[in-house]
Amino acid sequence: MDFEKFSKNDLIDIICCYKYTESELLDYKKNIYENFEFPTYIFENKWFSGDYYINVINTQAIIYFYSNDLFVLYEGKFKRLKGDFWEIYSEIINFLTENNILFFNLNLYEMGNYLFNLYIKKTDLLSVIVVPGEFIKKYNERYFIVKGVFKSNNIFLPKVKSNEILYSKYINYPNKAVYKKNLNKIRRYIVNGYTYQINYTERIFINKYIHPYDIFEKVRNNQNSYSAYFTISKNRIVISDSPERLFIINNDKIKAEPIKGTISTKIPDYCKKLMNSNKDLRELSMITDLLRNDISSLIQKNTLNVKYPVLMKLREVAHLYSEVSGKLNEDILFSDIIKNLFPGGSITGVPKKMTMKIISHIEKGKRKIYTGSLGIVNSNNNIDYNILIRSFYLEKNKYVYGTGGGITISSDIEEEWKELINKSEKIQNL
Repeated sequence: MDFEKFSKNDLIDIICCYKYTESELLDYKKNIYENFEFPTYIFENKWFSGDYYINVINTQAIIYFYSNDLFVLYEGKFKRLKGDFWEIYSEIINFLTENNILFFNLNLYEMGNYLFNLYIKKTDLLSVIVVPGEFIKKYNERYFIVKGVFKSNNIFLPKVKSNEILYSKYINYPNKAVYKKNLNKIRRYIVNGYTYQINYTERIFINKYIHPYDIFEKVRNNQNSYSAYFTISKNRIVISDSPERLFIINNDKIKAEPIKGTISTKIPDYCKKLMNSNKDLRELSMITDLLRNDISSLIQKNTLNVKYPVLMKLREVAHLYSEVSGKLNEDILFSDIIKNLFPGGSITGVPKKMTMKIISHIEKGKRKIYTGSLGIVNSNNNIDYNILIRSFYLEKNKYVYGTGGGITISSDIEEEWKELINKSEKIQNL
């Protein structure tokens, strides 16, 4: 096989793993795996708007996308293909959906920079696709091993041993002075007309070893979250406790649910105060308009429906969100949907491209998985993607937890700082 070229036949053989077994060992600057260990993928709770559960036992293929490289992991070995990211990614996701193949997809925030022609490095991971083999699925309060031979009432979780790693400092919060300085920069961008709203984010570093399964156990019981455990590689794991949906597709109907507006549940009458907050309602209105425009190009005429505002109650905070929905055009490809809606408007701003450019100048470091998206495409072509907020990212034995909020001309810096801390309250209980 010529690894410098990409063809449809290669795609079918690699993704489905029916015939093709030839492999090429990776000789890459930053090797994705060392001493390959079997990855784990678990999805629970709010996915597909129900009591959802799926746990992968083994995989057929894992695909890693960079701007000009594609790496396929099969039978513990890597294959490498060269080519443009979007061309290859589009062909793969369209092929999988057209052939009703179940897969999971993690899109990192930097994929959005690629789509909007903003700066990325060749070594930036943009997306991961996982095609599972056997998996456990919940149905009618029972757990079935799909393609297996027995049923079980017990949830399957691998047993692992924690390696104790000690750090002198537990949590590193953002620098408040730097935060205030950057918010003043954002206000100048708004005053000068470059943006109307920008989602400014910070990273909190958790310098304490906690086994990722222990964190997942703490967040998995939240019925209002798109809970997930997603292994990128041996030392890179995503734990999602996100309450926000990017979009869902069910029976050719698409719906986005952007979140804007946050209040601590410790505040008296918090629901009433949030529903009557002019600042939060304006933020939500701007993002809802953005989503209305993004979805309108994907759906049939006269099918657009908007529900605004809607209240969401969580443990630490409550949110406002809206529902923007419609019936998909018959000729729409899955890649068209991803390109129109990713990254989410609620975690970028208005207008999207210019605001993303400002974000790339102001925010230090990459967002990586934070404010990216994790999705499931099932064999019935029902599709559900979240937005990765309230999520933990384990990298090199340290956790990164992103937090932030929408900034407008009426934002109060002290209140925005309080909101940032409120959204990160759950890490105090780790």
